Amino acid sequence: MGMTWLGFIMQFFPGLHLFLIGLASLHCLQDPSFFPVVVLISVIYLLPPAVYRLCRQPTSTKPMCCILNKKGHCDWWIAYQCQSLYNASPVLEAILRLLPGVYSAWLRLWGSRIGRRVIWTPRLQLLDRHLMTIEDDVFFGHQVICSCHLVTKKVNGDWRLIQKPIHIGRGVSIGAFSRIGPGVKIPAQTIVPYDHEYRFYHTP
Repeated sequence: MGMTWLGFIMQFFPGLHLFLIGLASLHCLQDPSFFPVVVLISVIYLLPPAVYRLCRQPTSTKPMCCILNKKGHCDWWIAYQCQSLYNASPVLEAILRLLPGVYSAWLRLWGSRIGRRVIWTPRLQLLDRHLMTIEDDVFFGHQVICSCHLVTKKVNGDWRLIQKPIHIGRGVSIGAFSRIGPGVKIPAQTIVPYDHEYRFYHTP
């Protein structure tokens, strides 16, 4: 994959993140006091969004299209590397959803705009935690998947990434097993049926 020097370095971030978690966990086992526990939690949940916000460009949340195998800066690639551990181990996010208000606050750290009284089910999957706009009183059903990106292969062999934020209006109820694609805007008070799919090409 073509990338800048920053993109090249960021591909090692998931391994570094896992290594730091291991060190912090070992410290907790040796000294199970308040400070080591705070360090462990910070390494797991605060370090990745902090790194992403430090490396991103001002236009990182805008709709974009780039060729992944050609050299150039790609904020999505940086965000993807920072979020890799959560995609590989969904239980880390599921824990946050069990604590009222904590998951919404965590998504705001990434840069998403999250309203009040959003109900998250434990097995929801948000694949782009920095690109969501969710208004007040939204309900997510079991195993809903939201992805703000799409990767396709062109005839010439290039891998094209399309990124478009998702916007979910106030009072929306999303049925279990539904799939929400990049660029989708769901109007306020909409009831999304069970196992429904909003595809990228359905959006304006």
